Amino acid sequence: MVRLGGFFNVGTTFDALPQAMNGASDLVAELFGAQGRHARTTVGVSHLPLNALAEIEAVFEIKA
Repeated sequence: MVRLGGFFNVGTTFDALPQAMNGASDLVAELFGAQGRHARTTVGVSHLPLNALAEIEAVFEIKA
């Protein structure tokens, strides 16, 4: 795992974005252990496609 990014559809007063993203980071750590260590980005936005609440993206490095 290289990077995990989260986009959250939030109002102007919601400031607990890091805590919301912790769930995704915790899941990656549980699934991949030490290899799941990653950089992280969390962004609040006013709208997401299909009126989604959250969108999570991941960048993986695959070693052959």
